[in-house]
Amino acid sequence: EQFAKVGTFGAQFLKIGVSARATGMGSAYTGVADDANSVFWNPGGLVNVVTNEVAINHVEWPADIKLTSLVLAWNPRSIPGTIAISGRSLWLDPMLVRTAYEPDGNGQTFDAGSSSFGFSYSRFWTDKFSAGFTLSYIHEGLAETSVNTIGFDFGIMYRIGVKDVKLGMVIQTLGCKMV
Repeated sequence: EQFAKVGTFGAQFLKIGVSARATGMGSAYTGVADDANSVFWNPGGLVNVVTNEVAINHVEWPADIKLTSLVLAWNPRSIPGTIAISGRSLWLDPMLVRTAYEPDGNGQTFDAGSSSFGFSYSRFWTDKFSAGFTLSYIHEGLAETSVNTIGFDFGIMYRIGVKDVKLGMVIQTLGCKMV
């Protein structure tokens, strides 16, 4: 019996770290997440945002690849917990259309990019345990072709009570087939 390669191709841009702090820690941020960028690493840590917080990140990679993210997080007084809206986008500058007969380009251009937009909610369930989720719309495009899907992240954080030790767990980008 042969197994399908489920979950191996789509939305690879979601694996790229968006925070300098988290990326500088080797992306070992699941148990540390304590700011607005938690929506990308562990939504359960979003509860540590107790006032309004904005996080903007921009990275330029080789080959003119750019990744930008924005998070707006706030702690509403009407409900317990923290809410956030987020977006991230990976894009390239327009590229020349090249063919076997026109390797220097035919004068036309195309673009490529991926983006996601999310809504997050997190709250304390006990004095030591918090949980949160992010529901995301994910879009990938190349020239005239594009695919879309919905993704779901779920994270928890447990504060042990010894010094500042925390345990974190996250399940990321559970979603449907990209169509």
